[in-house]
Amino acid sequence: KITQGTLEINANKVTLRYDDKRNLKSLLAEGEPARFQQQLEAGKPLVKAEANNINYEVSKDHLSLEKNAFVEQNGATTRGGRIEYDMTTGSAHAVGEGSNSGKVELVIPPQATEKEKDKKE
Repeated sequence: KITQGTLEINANKVTLRYDDKRNLKSLLAEGEPARFQQQLEAGKPLVKAEANNINYEVSKDHLSLEKNAFVEQNGATTRGGRIEYDMTTGSAHAVGEGSNSGKVELVIPPQATEKEKDKKE
């Protein structure tokens, strides 16, 4: 288990890679599954991700999730064989498992109507 601020990673094995100035460049978390979560902005929900292999490129705020990949942010979920997730923009690129036969699942929660928004205020 690795914890730093709101960042939490749980895995069976973690490999850390440093640059020549001893700054953390990236990490590879391996598990069945490995889990990642981080609150990117104060007051915003956690970004949660899991996969058998999670490669986190620290300087680029980029996650590469391989095998049984899953990402959840703001109630939306993406599931596939491989997901490339940009934490800066919140964009995800997903592909299925295997050759063209894999499926990607994307669930987007409905947006509140103006009436529902007014009731909350």
